[in-house]
Amino acid sequence: MSTKTLGKYRLIAELGQGGMADVYLAITSQGAAYFSKLVVIKRMKEHLVHDVEFMTMFVDEARIAARLNHPNLVQTLEVGESNGQHFLTMEYLDGQPLHRILNRARADFPTMTYLALLTDVLEGMHYAHELKDFDGTPLNIVHRDVTPHNIFVVYEGQVKVVDFGIAKAAGRMSETRHGVIKGKVAYMAPEQAMGQLVDRRVDVFAIGVMIFEAATRRRMWKGMKEEDIVRALIAGKIPAPKDVDPTVDDELNRICLRALEFSPDKRYPTAAALQEDLVAYLHTKGPRPSSRELGNFVAGLFADKRALTSSIIERQLALRAESQLSIPMLPQGTEASTSGEGSTALEIDPDPSTPFAASSPSPQSVPHDTPSLAAETMLREVNDKRRLLLGAAAALIVLLITSMITVIALRPSSGGPRKMLTVTLRATPLETRFSIDGGPSLDNPFIGEFPRDHKEHTIRAVAPGYPAKQEVIVFGDEDVSMRFSLASSARQNPPK
Repeated sequence: MSTKTLGKYRLIAELGQGGMADVYLAITSQGAAYFSKLVVIKRMKEHLVHDVEFMTMFVDEARIAARLNHPNLVQTLEVGESNGQHFLTMEYLDGQPLHRILNRARADFPTMTYLALLTDVLEGMHYAHELKDFDGTPLNIVHRDVTPHNIFVVYEGQVKVVDFGIAKAAGRMSETRHGVIKGKVAYMAPEQAMGQLVDRRVDVFAIGVMIFEAATRRRMWKGMKEEDIVRALIAGKIPAPKDVDPTVDDELNRICLRALEFSPDKRYPTAAALQEDLVAYLHTKGPRPSSRELGNFVAGLFADKRALTSSIIERQLALRAESQLSIPMLPQGTEASTSGEGSTALEIDPDPSTPFAASSPSPQSVPHDTPSLAAETMLREVNDKRRLLLGAAAALIVLLITSMITVIALRPSSGGPRKMLTVTLRATPLETRFSIDGGPSLDNPFIGEFPRDHKEHTIRAVAPGYPAKQEVIVFGDEDVSMRFSLASSARQNPPK
């Protein structure tokens, strides 16, 4: 089977790569010639198919995603397997993730528009929290990673929550063990950071963090390291918006503080309860910003990226014959915040707690697995006029040359094809995090691809309460697979 096809789908562009799966923009390649549809394919990496742990995680994600059916949640259309390749088919979202919107808009992103957007997020999350299985049994879904990276805004203004890859749900085969932390530290609730059992109220807390950031136009834990954030959460030292900006409205401050309560029992019990208060607050400030206004704002903000993406897609569709089709990487369009410490710009900069930060790919980072990009849009009908044009052959040659130039322009220049190796890292305890050459924090287990540069790289493993370990390894001709075992401080230093 060609790498350009997957069952009935034809892959036309690469959206990103992650530790467990690769993500592609695809088009249906079967059915009536006059009907086609753009979709997103999340394909599990082939070398992980026989890894029971990763396969179970992939199946769990598919099971949860397939049950979700709400306008504010990304739609999964199919869970499939073709010639041993396991994949999810999701709706294609023509838009941008929230963290890119915030990074590019900075101070121009209206606070009320951000808050209105969060009411849509709360609507979708309440649906997920309340969802029942076919027999009426509550699924008890908890996303555990509701952050600006996993909120998507399409250019028409609809808001979607994406990536239920680490969601907790009843009946999940890969149950998270007590003491294991999953999610981005900067948006974690205290009980989540401590590795305790969690419920829907951790998602409420995460949205409370975003309310804080909308109200103050800065990160809640600005400038703090992961370990310092965890210590603050455990100690209950959670800041109030008014502590950062005294001009924050009293009612918005109250709503935010209740969402950020240290004790889950004092927090809003449901996403719907928080949504109700937030909607009431918006009504006191005038007409609620509409979805159309949000869409127009985002479309204008990313007019350049949208035009480039549309151009690439159109060219790929024109080269739809498999022998001619290339698979370019679509532009990501990320901008990192560069405002100074005293700036009032909304600074949703790359989250240091995620290995896929919103920055340009480097040898120490892998493009974000953006299952994020998964929202439905009907493909423009195949243009029958192309078949009738006598000059089609000449046009295809021109388009092929243009597409090749576009691919070269979009990919990093390396003076030739880049040879990559796979780095696999595992450790005990499970809450261990990794870093490579002092780069961003990486999950445990971690799998990523890096250039075979034949240079030494330092891999460091850290976990709360355990002395860190590190090893130096050369990224040479062989793939790297390492397992760390951290001994607790108590074991290394027994009482005398």
